[in-house]
Amino acid sequence: MLGIIIPTMNRSEFVIRQLKYYASVNCPFTIYIGDSSNETHVKKVLFGIEKLKKSIKVVYKQFPELNGPNTLKELIRITKEKYVAFVGDDDFLVPNSLKKCATFLDANPEYSSAQGKAIIFSLSLSGAYGNTVSVGTYHLKINEYETPTERLLHFLSGYWVPLFSVHRTRDFFQDHINVELLNDIPFTEIMANCMTIIRGKSKQLDCLYLVRQGHDARLKVPNSINWVTGPNWQPSYQVFHDTLRDALMEKEEIDQDTASKIVRATFEKYLSNAFIGKQPKREHSLLVSSKELIKQSPGLKQAYHQARSAIPIFRNEMSLQRLLKPKSPYHEDFVPVYNSITMPHLSG
Repeated sequence: MLGIIIPTMNRSEFVIRQLKYYASVNCPFTIYIGDSSNETHVKKVLFGIEKLKKSIKVVYKQFPELNGPNTLKELIRITKEKYVAFVGDDDFLVPNSLKKCATFLDANPEYSSAQGKAIIFSLSLSGAYGNTVSVGTYHLKINEYETPTERLLHFLSGYWVPLFSVHRTRDFFQDHINVELLNDIPFTEIMANCMTIIRGKSKQLDCLYLVRQGHDARLKVPNSINWVTGPNWQPSYQVFHDTLRDALMEKEEIDQDTASKIVRATFEKYLSNAFIGKQPKREHSLLVSSKELIKQSPGLKQAYHQARSAIPIFRNEMSLQRLLKPKSPYHEDFVPVYNSITMPHLSG
């Protein structure tokens, strides 16, 4: 039904942690690992796979000559299942939620991707394991606009990463068209994500889907000014522009000039956000600053208190404290991940 694809390079500790997690939850899906590591890490990963081979199905391939994006594309190429989901070697996908997303896509052909909710955590220690965990929301979104142009504009106005979503395998491979022509790594992610959004709608289901880790060994992208002034930016942008332009022409049946203008305009919005940053959410501060005014309007008092109380509930929905409570709708799926991070002995 579904394949999980994990490109990795020299982070065997994280790969093994993730595999142990999938074994602990009886993951029914095939796990594809594309390894560009040195010999030391290769040996560790292979040893870990051997120990877990009775519990999970793993397809392991070495790609020593490829970078992460091209390894990802090769893993999609060899995936035999109808659906596929990418995950970083230091992150976790929830199998129960993967199945829900694949089932949704089965019933809704106008959608190209589906995902649930996500969190990001950090540990008090460097590496894959630690005793203290802090948790925050990692934003995966929804995009259900009818036309590719509307979806692309909305997407690049508030960027997120549908790369992590469940996709139809054949479509996800096509979404990575021309990725091998890109020498600028950030464009490999942005272009594939835009292609997914152009292809179809994106749905978010109410389930815990992805758990990401923030840590000092995480791969980082350059800041905005270093990115656009780098030697690889302009040729990679041209590939990005031409690829999206052609996709829009096909999907919307518009001429080349119109499609080109759409790509430039929507990407300009993305760059604007990248350089000036998004304005912080001010819901709570606005409510507080309006307190005296609202007190003078009894009819608004009840609405004020309802809005004020709703804000911390929303913000704390994915807090560690709430996730660890059995009453949380995400508790059952979160605890195995939490145990894999804080109590690795429980997963082997």
